Amino acid sequence: MTRSGLTALLTLCASLASAQSLPVFDETAGYEAIGTIEDGLLLSSDGALFYCEVDEADGESHLYMTGCLPILAPKAHEAVAKSRLALARDEDSFLDGLSRMPEETFVPAIAGTLRDSGCTVDMEQSEDAFNAAIVARVVAETGYPYTLSAEGVEEVERILNKTGELMLETGQVVVDRSRGMVSLVDCATEQTGRSSTSSDRPAKRDDE
Repeated sequence: MTRSGLTALLTLCASLASAQSLPVFDETAGYEAIGTIEDGLLLSSDGALFYCEVDEADGESHLYMTGCLPILAPKAHEAVAKSRLALARDEDSFLDGLSRMPEETFVPAIAGTLRDSGCTVDMEQSEDAFNAAIVARVVAETGYPYTLSAEGVEEVERILNKTGELMLETGQVVVDRSRGMVSLVDCATEQTGRSSTSSDRPAKRDDE
């Protein structure tokens, strides 16, 4: 990982500290340097990982560590980010937090909405209703308590489109462009308990 990429992640972690308890680096607890990233150190301390920048003291007498921030595993990061969304006080903060979430975070919401729709959606007839259902689901699952503006809804749809593209690329959904249908692969509806098979799935994209 590049330093800029790690710094972006750690900056987000720092902004989320008030939303969920995060490990705090305590040098008195002891630590071990396990690696380096450009001008920073990776430290292991008290069962947690930290990234610390290294600066030079005035007079070049010594180096010192500064800005030590925790490094989270993907699921822990997702949990912290979700908790921040529920605490967002305005739409801009909510949308900013949502845009920082990994694309795969929203796969369950899209898959669940497809299941609720019988696993296949006619996008030519029901695209607006389907998109509205997904947005409502995501907002409800994050715990954001306010109603989004029309512009806010459009921004959430834009964010979720990236997840839809990911699901298409990874084969979790298939598209029949000739009929305008989108289907969830390996789908089982609660109503029938019936799983789709290759024989009743629509063809993949025309350009595949």
